[in-house]
Amino acid sequence: MKILSIDGGGSKTEILLWEDGEAHLERLEAGINHHIHGGDATRRLLGILDRYEADIVVLGLAGLDTPRDWMHWREALGERYGRDIILVHDVDMALYAGEGRGVGIVVISGTGSNVYARNGDGWLKMGDWGSPYGDDYSAHELGRIVLRRFLRMYDGRAPRTALYEYLMDRLGPSPVDTIYDLDIPSVARIGVETCIEMPNEVIDALEEIAYGLARTAQLAAERLGLLDARIHYTGGLFRCRLYAKLFKKHIRYRGLILGRYIGHPVVGGVAMALEKMGRPVDPRIIEELDKRLDHYEQG
Repeated sequence: MKILSIDGGGSKTEILLWEDGEAHLERLEAGINHHIHGGDATRRLLGILDRYEADIVVLGLAGLDTPRDWMHWREALGERYGRDIILVHDVDMALYAGEGRGVGIVVISGTGSNVYARNGDGWLKMGDWGSPYGDDYSAHELGRIVLRRFLRMYDGRAPRTALYEYLMDRLGPSPVDTIYDLDIPSVARIGVETCIEMPNEVIDALEEIAYGLARTAQLAAERLGLLDARIHYTGGLFRCRLYAKLFKKHIRYRGLILGRYIGHPVVGGVAMALEKMGRPVDPRIIEELDKRLDHYEQG
């Protein structure tokens, strides 16, 4: 039985082909979010489906926030859409990657951000209102904060710090023109890389984002009766050690149970497919698969 799992986010796409424990991983440095990438997202996804053969496909896509979004992908998939394709929001896939089943809590700090909780038939998603109004705890939000600080320094409205020189070097000889040309994933990358390379310049922003994300996770746990659930976490902003440390601090301070970092939410698609076929999987198998993919990428 071949399972193809596709995790299409805002900045990247992971493709996992799984067959009886054997796994092949491919990563694309481009996402499949139609709000960000438009028609390129559709072409990218259809191209992947053309390249791989599988018995069942699980699509975990960012941006599935309204009935109109679901209709967009059903129409884009055309005759491919049916019983052999499972279409889900990428947060569902991430939850299955953490628990091996659709019960629990997962928080995301990537290009976008949200908190997702499910308990039986009850579920809620918080903070996932897109870049104009939401994504408060995302790499994109941090990137916007970083760039606003840079522009204040550029104008002379704030004293110049090491952050100014760092971004002048990164943005090139025409920094303002560069900033105006940045898309959402590029702003998010600036947020992550600044966090990794110059964490002390943004520690106050990181503290606020980590606090807000942990607080939102607590609200989700309280509303769905999941205070004993583990809080799993994923997304590129957690690659910044300081941010991960601050988030863990706030989770523990609130008496919540810290889960694990999910390096590859795409493994959740395997659990979802096996569950649909009546073969629920031991969560430890999914966790081990996630770790194996980490070793695969590093080595």
